[in-house]
Amino acid sequence: EVNITEISRAALSCAFFNIFPDVDGLFRHYPFAYIYKGEIFPSLAMQVMRNYLNEEIDITLDKKGINKFKLGDFMVTGENYLAINYYPEVKQVSAFDVISGNIPPSFFKDKIIIIGITEMGVYDMRATPVDPVTPGVFIHYAVFSNFLKKEFLRSSVIVDVALIVFSLLITAIVSLVSGIFKRISLYILILIANFFVVNTLFIGNLLWINFTIPLLSSLLLAIVMEILTFLKEGAQAADLKKAFSSYVSPELVKYIVNNPQKLKLGGEEREITVRSEERRVG
Repeated sequence: EVNITEISRAALSCAFFNIFPDVDGLFRHYPFAYIYKGEIFPSLAMQVMRNYLNEEIDITLDKKGINKFKLGDFMVTGENYLAINYYPEVKQVSAFDVISGNIPPSFFKDKIIIIGITEMGVYDMRATPVDPVTPGVFIHYAVFSNFLKKEFLRSSVIVDVALIVFSLLITAIVSLVSGIFKRISLYILILIANFFVVNTLFIGNLLWINFTIPLLSSLLLAIVMEILTFLKEGAQAADLKKAFSSYVSPELVKYIVNNPQKLKLGGEEREITVRSEERRVG
């Protein structure tokens, strides 16, 4: 729904505040603008930035909708959404304190104020990556702060692919290590290293990487390699039993099956002591 005519005429400008979550229900992306009944409506944060910078928004359309969005020195092409960089704290004051005069007018001087409802009872709560119960107005606050501070989340296809390839390569190398417990320990270290790298890039460079892709890739490869190793060792054990069961004791066959790496051509030389016992029957 759009504003009624009286409000639209009285307002300096208007914008939409509705945004949609990702497939998992979390709000991670913020739209620049929407097309509604042939009209282009900027989002709340973009309209605030437009008035703050005193610059017009430049939007290019194609057959699919909005293809380019430009405001000041900020420009995005090929998509209509911004990855939201949330903040752990939001500066807020109570409307009651303002109305009661507990907060002087000078507090708001040279500040941009976003007015919204934070009471849980009005059900304007959204699930975000930082808090499952986030007031909807905080999302607009975060996006506007991203623009003011130029703290945008970035993504890199090169880094994504490099992390996936590196994770798969290390996982494949670890799969060659003998000993199931050693391999499992190293697999866990790979996952921890991935998590550390992703968080370091995010905290230090605001580079957002989808951690699930390298995680699932490494996990799937590790499972496949372990299955192949299990099948290979099973076939090798069956061959060893077939080859030695007719020549040596069952105990020795079991030892050979559990330690196949000790089998080698030519045997080995050792100094040994043989104890013999003589028994007389009479």
